[in-house]
Amino acid sequence: MNPLYRILLRAKHWKLFIITFCLPMAATVTLCIFNIITITIAAGLPEGSVFRNAAVIEGVSHAAHIISLLASVILISWYLAVGTQLRKLVPQEAKKRQCLFIASIIYMLVLTAYPAITRADMSLALSAAYMQSSTMGAMPDISAITPQIAAILTIFALMVLIGVFAYLYIVKYVAQTYKSAELGRKATFSDYMCDFFLFLFSFAGFWVCQPTINKMAEQLSPVPSPKQSTDTIEDKMQDTAQDSQNSKSTQDE
Repeated sequence: MNPLYRILLRAKHWKLFIITFCLPMAATVTLCIFNIITITIAAGLPEGSVFRNAAVIEGVSHAAHIISLLASVILISWYLAVGTQLRKLVPQEAKKRQCLFIASIIYMLVLTAYPAITRADMSLALSAAYMQSSTMGAMPDISAITPQIAAILTIFALMVLIGVFAYLYIVKYVAQTYKSAELGRKATFSDYMCDFFLFLFSFAGFWVCQPTINKMAEQLSPVPSPKQSTDTIEDKMQDTAQDSQNSKSTQDE
């Protein structure tokens, strides 16, 4: 099994919950508070204030987006690990083709990376719009939003719309594969309906599904116990000693 898949499938539920939900949520809330302060009261602060410094605003935004990006990539990778590895436990006649699943995963990774690639221009434009607001509570100057930025936002909106369907298919595939592996037969929608919503709202699904996934991961790649490891080492030492003795006997003859 791929080391990354092994880590994700054997990870504790609370670790996945913190990494993919708590950290990005905290980053988003911090960014929102920072932006609210910037928009509402920054105009009344001195010129050198942190909340009126475009570089600081951009830095905070960058940090929050990087945390959210990493959390999204880890979550999508977890879906990929569950969908592809638990499929090995599904009976041959119940296995589904995974071409569309892999394509959806790739699309979601591209969709996740798209804001990170184009966000720099959007951030500069929006920051400039905020800085051009001269009075407290004034609306941002939308003239700072160039046609290029508007095109980026339009493309991203269309990508998000397609991404909704891709994400729902990923969740459906993972839920059905998970349930089929658990039941040992092809799962119908009535079988995996609850699991569908648990995987859809992964922050809750981690607590219910991940312990079972941990057990399934042991079936895919069992970890030898300390006793088994010791026995294996002793067997190897005995075999080496036996080979040495046989080699010596052959030389004496």
